[in-house]
Amino acid sequence: MMYGKIAIFCFLLMLAFSPGCSESDGGDSDGDSDSGGEGTPDGDDEADGDSGESSPDGDEETLPDGDTENTADGDGELTEGSEESEDTETSENEEAAEVDIENEIDPDDIGDPDYDQNPASVNLRGACPAGKRIGGFKVEMNEDMGYTAIEGVVRNGVIPKDVPEVAVEDGDCRLLRRRRLVCNPACESGYTCNYDLTCIPSPVGQDAGLVVFRGLSKTVVIGPIYPTNSYSYNKLNHPGFAENTVIQLASTDGYFGEMEMFGVGVSQLVSAEEKWIITGGEPLTIHWTAPGDGARSRVFVQINIDQHGLTPLTLTCDFPDTGEATVSSAIIDQLMGAGVTGYPSGSVVRRTMDSMENDDECVDFMVSSVRKIDIEVTGHIPCSSDADCPDGHDCDETIQQCQ
Repeated sequence: MMYGKIAIFCFLLMLAFSPGCSESDGGDSDGDSDSGGEGTPDGDDEADGDSGESSPDGDEETLPDGDTENTADGDGELTEGSEESEDTETSENEEAAEVDIENEIDPDDIGDPDYDQNPASVNLRGACPAGKRIGGFKVEMNEDMGYTAIEGVVRNGVIPKDVPEVAVEDGDCRLLRRRRLVCNPACESGYTCNYDLTCIPSPVGQDAGLVVFRGLSKTVVIGPIYPTNSYSYNKLNHPGFAENTVIQLASTDGYFGEMEMFGVGVSQLVSAEEKWIITGGEPLTIHWTAPGDGARSRVFVQINIDQHGLTPLTLTCDFPDTGEATVSSAIIDQLMGAGVTGYPSGSVVRRTMDSMENDDECVDFMVSSVRKIDIEVTGHIPCSSDADCPDGHDCDETIQQCQ
């Protein structure tokens, strides 16, 4: 009987303590809750924490190095090749990126902060010759879209197809013919056709160093955006600079050495005409609001009326910024004689230009205010379908003209 009671008592003890023993055993077998950091790679919560700690491999942590500082500041808005991840960055991350690079880089360490700020005396050396231009920078007020942005690139060579031939020169105006460079056999990827119709490595963007812009609505420091080594910034106020303010571009040592170029803030360009009408045998006179006295700017005009020609001509003029200019009837006739196809386009730019040359290479700097202008060519109606043409006419869609 005694043994029976003892057996029952032991059985009850086993029932009482076995749940505690089973929980303890189970916990040891999982290894997550008690093992601390050793088990964290397998746990979801800890994995999230690790990804935050390992951010030096991620985009946000590389911002102080300048890689994505510029993409956060508008590369995605300004170029078509930006990644979706750049488009989805929050404004908080963009602001953090700007603070990071400004905290790391003292703008006063780049170039000479005590530069000539007299708009009348600052040296402006004009634009690069097309045959030497390997790139440049611009601070542009886009008056149609209502923003001010910085863009730039410096390549390791001249792109041959971007160097036009001068077909006609008449006073301040020229007719430029696009080069038709076709190599046979065709160039492989990464190569382009040279003037002598042989394939050469395609010039690509280079690291031109960190670049500071002084004299804008705020001082801006930007670095190259990899892998293209382009430069971009669109977080300036609009207008991004004041009229007659000297703007300095300076850089640390890069592909082109230490750069220093200047511009002068231009006034916002206002055209007196919404449309320019081009008529054979007649000159084209254009008007715009002139700047104040002492302005250093000139007005650059570009018109293209042959969008589908094999070797189309483009009209460019570089006028004094007086508020009025005339394109001669002779050059208008030659422009029309080269062909009229597609929808004509035009633009007018008030700008200052500076440049630096190094051996056979040149980089320039433009400060500008730009507007697009509608163009109408008398006797020619552009179209994309028959519905765009008047009665009795059909649309030749190959050249986008009513016939």
